[in-house]
Amino acid sequence: MCDDNIVIHIRQGDALIRDRVDNIIKHNKQLLNIIPKLVEKYSQYTFYIHSDGDITFLTDILTEKKINYVNFDKNEHILNVLSDFIYSKIFITGHSSLSTVCTFLGDHKVIIVPDDINHSLPNNIIRISDYK
Repeated sequence: MCDDNIVIHIRQGDALIRDRVDNIIKHNKQLLNIIPKLVEKYSQYTFYIHSDGDITFLTDILTEKKINYVNFDKNEHILNVLSDFIYSKIFITGHSSLSTVCTFLGDHKVIIVPDDINHSLPNNIIRISDYK
């Protein structure tokens, strides 16, 4: 993992057949809105994307903008996932308890969470709709 990184956790797969599907779809649309801002501000960063589903809606933008990214699927070893989440400089969480716990771990420069997460969170988080 490079030091200048943005780690994104995108829940899909089995989460899309449960009761959070509307929140996940909304969050993924909001991701599309902030990706251009992140690309403009952090064009030299490498994006690490962890997901259990199709993320071409995101990787197409990164490819078009010639941004370095690495995609990890659901078969990635959990310790590698944890390491990426904890040691991310910029961490964009998904609708996941694993993501939420990792907001408390590490020394993130920026933490962006879904709007509808109501769990206990650190004070330095930014709701995705508030990201400028």
